[in-house]
Amino acid sequence: MFQMKHFINRVKELALLKRAESSRGLWVFYGRRRVGKTHLIKHHFEKHAGRYAQAIEGHVSLQIEQVLNDWNLQVPVLPRTWIEFFKVIDELADPDILGDILCIDEFPYLVETTPELPSLFQRWWDHRKNKKCLFIIAGSSRGMMHSLFLEESSPMFGRAEAVTLIEPMDYAAFCQFHHLAVGEVDHFLSYSLVGGMPKYWQWLDPDSSALENAHELFFSEYARMEHEPRRVLSDEKIEGIQPMMLLESIGRGAHRVSEIAGRIGVPQTSLGRGLRLLLDSSLIQREMPYGETLKTSKRTLYKIIDPMLYFWFGTYSALRVRWHQMDQSARRQAIYLHASKVFENEVRQQFRFSSRYWNEKGEIDWISPDLALGAKPKDILVGEVKFTTLKKSQKAGLELELTKKIETLGLNAKCNTTSIQVWDWPAFVAHLSQRR
Repeated sequence: MFQMKHFINRVKELALLKRAESSRGLWVFYGRRRVGKTHLIKHHFEKHAGRYAQAIEGHVSLQIEQVLNDWNLQVPVLPRTWIEFFKVIDELADPDILGDILCIDEFPYLVETTPELPSLFQRWWDHRKNKKCLFIIAGSSRGMMHSLFLEESSPMFGRAEAVTLIEPMDYAAFCQFHHLAVGEVDHFLSYSLVGGMPKYWQWLDPDSSALENAHELFFSEYARMEHEPRRVLSDEKIEGIQPMMLLESIGRGAHRVSEIAGRIGVPQTSLGRGLRLLLDSSLIQREMPYGETLKTSKRTLYKIIDPMLYFWFGTYSALRVRWHQMDQSARRQAIYLHASKVFENEVRQQFRFSSRYWNEKGEIDWISPDLALGAKPKDILVGEVKFTTLKKSQKAGLELELTKKIETLGLNAKCNTTSIQVWDWPAFVAHLSQRR
């Protein structure tokens, strides 16, 4: 399988690391495994000397030994506890010995073994000898990292200068990574299989078709993606059969709580904890019509936003047995239907604060606030998305339909539409080209 390991994009994140080096203190980076956190930090360390450690799962003594080994620190007596470890760090506080940039990646592994570590770290951090040190903490468990640094009840709350979520990258970055033309539809079909996770990009062959990539990654005898969802759940410490059942149901089209419960065959009231775990880990999202909130909306839906997970549960899981009996046309159609949903999300992401809108009378693909200078609070942009190439007459017809739909759905009584847009494949490609 074709592999590339060069570094692209992440301009904002690298700027943040540069700012961290200037201001020092505690800086936190987190995001799903495979998103590129480690590569980002190591890339920064190639140009800015620092000590980087990759935490391991294991006994506390082994974890401490691993950190010291990764940091290339020789100590007369190996610390047995984190209290002893922090004393050693203070003894080596001279920047000429220890340096002034330290990093521990996969910090949640350490907390899982030593639950009191956040309190121990907080006490050491508040009284540390080297106040000019930059300490970077990174982790893949979004749920745990959020609770450690962003919940007020945590000892480490408020200690970090910044807590930054490393997000997946987009289709344009995917094309840049593989030196592909953004205008080729088949390249988008391949991207839709793996989404914005750079590690997955290394497993995909840019010289192969989307059909070949789908077969190799998902349906072949030694498919890399076969067990990937379970690995993702394991990273988030989500256990049991119900989370997989929830993802299966949502991936196959059950988006309301009542529908999900019906698919699984359990009472709605029993789904709360499982849905909350998946939400806290950002493996699923709540979706509400534009302008509505949890307090005001009775139309909440749940969906899988990550393209790889969506393909796994929405397409691969349903077709894994039949795939080998399907002809090329049927296989491509299955991938195309999946990619069309990914395309809608990619278009929505081009507009800040955008979302779908729907009620009992119909649906609109996306609405976003008009953020142009001079726009009023109720001014909105409204759009239709089609994963195809439209003629001018077709676009004009869709714009007219959208104008009527705005009135039918009652949006004209709530908002002022300042722009109606129809985004097809060429419009999306043109937008990406302008961004470059």
